[in-house]
Amino acid sequence: MWRAVYCTLLVLCVFAAGTAGFELADMIARLQRQNGELTETVANLTAALEASGPDRVQELETENSVLKAEKARLQREISSLQERIQDIELMFQTLQRRAAGNVLSLDIIEDTELRYRIENSCTRHYSRERQVMFYLWTL
Repeated sequence: MWRAVYCTLLVLCVFAAGTAGFELADMIARLQRQNGELTETVANLTAALEASGPDRVQELETENSVLKAEKARLQREISSLQERIQDIELMFQTLQRRAAGNVLSLDIIEDTELRYRIENSCTRHYSRERQVMFYLWTL
């Protein structure tokens, strides 16, 4: 009796092991197929990337160059505006001094940087007639 039970258990174990073995073999075959497909996909993507890579790199480099040029232009514009603000502040200070009763002429301004900036500001931003009017007004 025990022998029959053992034989039955042995047959069931062999059957279960065989079934599991077939399932494992099937799973291994499926995984190998998927691995092959993935390898092919990776190869295709790599080839596509290599083919389009230089164009994309060139496109990004061009875009980067354009952005750098725009940044440089904006920095120059900001610097120019900051200089203009400083020039206006200097003119305002000059007008305040004149309004306070100080005799102000560009010839008697001792601060050479202030004098240079006022003259430079006038030269850059005003016509010759307005420069003359400014000089006459500051006398």
